[in-house]
Amino acid sequence: MIMKGNASVLKLWDRRQAMLAAGAAATASATPFPCLAAEPATPRVGGIAVVDLRLFESAAFANETVRHGYRISRIGGDITELWVHEIEPSWRRGNACVAGLTEYGAFFCLERLGFDHGLRVIFRGEHRRINSHTALHRLFGAERTTMRDTLLGLQSNDWARHTAWVAAVAQAAPSMPMDFEIAGPARADQPRVLVSWVIGPKRAAGQGMPI
Repeated sequence: MIMKGNASVLKLWDRRQAMLAAGAAATASATPFPCLAAEPATPRVGGIAVVDLRLFESAAFANETVRHGYRISRIGGDITELWVHEIEPSWRRGNACVAGLTEYGAFFCLERLGFDHGLRVIFRGEHRRINSHTALHRLFGAERTTMRDTLLGLQSNDWARHTAWVAAVAQAAPSMPMDFEIAGPARADQPRVLVSWVIGPKRAAGQGMPI
């Protein structure tokens, strides 16, 4: 279930997905992306990163989380095996944070299960494709200190990888949370709704997310 070391999830995709990845990377390279090229810090927060192997964006998000100390675990939509063998034992031991960029169903199930273990959502992003080339991103729990870089990142083709960085910053420095939305590019076959999220320990009073 767990992918060892820094093995890239992208290697598990078929040829078509690899071609899509190359096209997105080429476009992104022409777009300034200072938030990932020279961000102030790369927070090492750790946890389990959930990747849905069916989703290009989920793999891009998960690959970025490796830089922040996460280990990657795979699903194909259903979370049952992941929950039984990894997340539930981890939460029972008190090793809390789990992150991902998935479809809503996987997020919803883990959010409910997290509540039962005294955890809550400390970062959430909603990524809605509104036509064949545009997505509307709304982030809850992003830090004010990342605002400029967040806006630039979400307007690039590399938005999923950037969102993982924003999530790690929100997890590492839970102060002054805010929410906002912005439009950016999307792939034509991107799912209509994706959710990026981090589930972890409750924050101090007054620092919770507005959800």
